[in-house]
Amino acid sequence: MPSSILTSRRLAVILFAAILTFLYCRGLKVGQNTANEIRLKSQLFAATTINSDTADIDVSSKPRLRSGSISPKRGASNDIKIPKCAKQIYLTLQRDDDDETLPPCHGLLIRDDLIITTYKCSQHTYTFHFSGLKKSLTAIPHVELNEQIAQQVGRGEQPELGILYTNPPYHYYYINQPVRRTRMFLSEISHHANGTQEEFISCTNDNKPIAHSFPSDNNEELIPISILKDILPSDILWESTDLKTAVTLSYKQYNWYTKPTTTKYEKIEIKSLIKPYCRGPPGSVAFCNGKRYDFNDAAAEAMEALDPRGHRRDCWPYYYDKWFYEEPFSGMKFLDWLDFGPGKFMDGINAMHGGNKCYKYDFNHDKVHYFTDEERDEYEVYFTPSKDGTKLIGRYKHNDEYIPESIDISERDDEDAHHYMWNLNKTMYIIVDELWDAAKYGLVKHTGIVAGQPALAGGEVYFKKNGVLFGIDVFSGHYKPGLEHLSMIYQWMKDEGWPVNSIHWMGLKEREKSKSWTRERCDMIRWHKIEIDGFDIDDLRQACYELTTSPYWTLIED
Repeated sequence: MPSSILTSRRLAVILFAAILTFLYCRGLKVGQNTANEIRLKSQLFAATTINSDTADIDVSSKPRLRSGSISPKRGASNDIKIPKCAKQIYLTLQRDDDDETLPPCHGLLIRDDLIITTYKCSQHTYTFHFSGLKKSLTAIPHVELNEQIAQQVGRGEQPELGILYTNPPYHYYYINQPVRRTRMFLSEISHHANGTQEEFISCTNDNKPIAHSFPSDNNEELIPISILKDILPSDILWESTDLKTAVTLSYKQYNWYTKPTTTKYEKIEIKSLIKPYCRGPPGSVAFCNGKRYDFNDAAAEAMEALDPRGHRRDCWPYYYDKWFYEEPFSGMKFLDWLDFGPGKFMDGINAMHGGNKCYKYDFNHDKVHYFTDEERDEYEVYFTPSKDGTKLIGRYKHNDEYIPESIDISERDDEDAHHYMWNLNKTMYIIVDELWDAAKYGLVKHTGIVAGQPALAGGEVYFKKNGVLFGIDVFSGHYKPGLEHLSMIYQWMKDEGWPVNSIHWMGLKEREKSKSWTRERCDMIRWHKIEIDGFDIDDLRQACYELTTSPYWTLIED
């Protein structure tokens, strides 16, 4: 074959290969552009259909709903979108066992201790993550409420919703009862205003979460929340009456809600709560004693005893007045206002303490340690006469050691003397600074010794070496005992046969002479008002005369 023909064929093959290569590359590029275009359009579509105010709970590859609320239809997927306002209250419940017959369970944290779920799920125990806590909590069936739900349903019908109970840390104690936070609102309706579409959770314009319904076990239908209206506790908030007026409280990123209150209602309620602290037997003392203060002062000091954040001190009357007289009234309970409302950032002058400023930081950190029963037992004392009967000796009951020496009366200093409280059972507790861990607990306060409870007297006491009782007074800034209470101590010791004439008794010297603790003042005391077991009022009056005329009687300026 001629060489010219071979050359032409080679050129044709090369040209054909080049054309194929060109077409292949062009096709590949077109395919890539098409794929990229499709991917880009998918991303744009997703960006326009996913609401930025929602948070995923369950993730799947199926299409997601575009809405701030859930509107699943029958047969809808398990891919549920939760509004941002309800993100922290929609819970995933984990079973401890491997029972695969039970579908995945979720719940709504309606109040810190109550979770709404399906009735089937409410019959088991779960663990779940409680927002703000590092460890998981346990949720158990709420037997009482679930029984009420079952009774509400007709015979032969299966309940649809149920309640779980959990026990996170309390918000705070109020009137010695735990306060729980209400986390969302429950609607009395289960559809939109136009009545055409069912709704699970929605958010108001101010981001209050409202639960209208709850998905069934298989998510094929929504169960109206309103069927629980007569079952749940009365403090659970309902949309129709409380949504617009509810007080919103917050701490860090957490929100909760309370029904608004009034000063009139709070005054009635606070009167009931101060009774345990201001209503000992007639003649006893209490640090919120209403007869010596106006009501707000007594209430403010009762709040110190009830304070859930560690019995802060000094500025209670200042903050209480600010809350009570605020215009317009906040609608908040005092403790909510103080720590989660306007009072959280309130500073100012406290006239009770010589113009010292009530900076909130100092107020929150300056606390009084309230003794437990076990701690108090460490400081219980008993007295016995000396061998010659001329002195009174004090010892600690738990170890029989002498009460340590304190200063001489001529060098009297409130901070150096031993603090004591004499409780309603006539038991005396004496706290000595050198035996007290001030670095850990701060300064000793009379309110802390008896944990804010009423007593018979309190003040300072002075000892010499070997436990010899040298002097005693009834100067307590909170409890403010009077001459009648010092007379009780005098009569008590006299009844025991102890040498009362060996003790320096200290009374109050007032600027107005008529108010000083003299013999004449004994006649001004309403002895008939005293009802303390073991004391006769005629004996107490005579003890007051003896006390104020004793050679060991000393008046100390306030």
